[in-house]
Amino acid sequence: MPVKRPKCLSTRLTADEYAALDALADGQPIGTWAREQLLAISARPATEEMVVSEIVALRTIVVNLQFAHLRGDRLTAEDVQKLIDRADHDKLRRARARLHSSKDGSPS
Repeated sequence: MPVKRPKCLSTRLTADEYAALDALADGQPIGTWAREQLLAISARPATEEMVVSEIVALRTIVVNLQFAHLRGDRLTAEDVQKLIDRADHDKLRRARARLHSSKDGSPS
């Protein structure tokens, strides 16, 4: 039995925009294709946020290790674990801040 979909979402497109999307649909009804694309995007985990958070954490760890090395500090395994824990703790907040500032045109 087909799923009932009582809600409608529509948009206006130029002929060129419609043709481009129709080509991407590759023979599938464009409404079906568009719905699948929108649902796939909404269901996807925040990949950009996750990747940026890992890069931010890695950068934090590397920079702190480099500074410790340049100062001649001898870090214990416990010291390194503390650096990792602190980087992991702050990474999501810092990634969100960077992503937000890049989207509104602010320098990051």
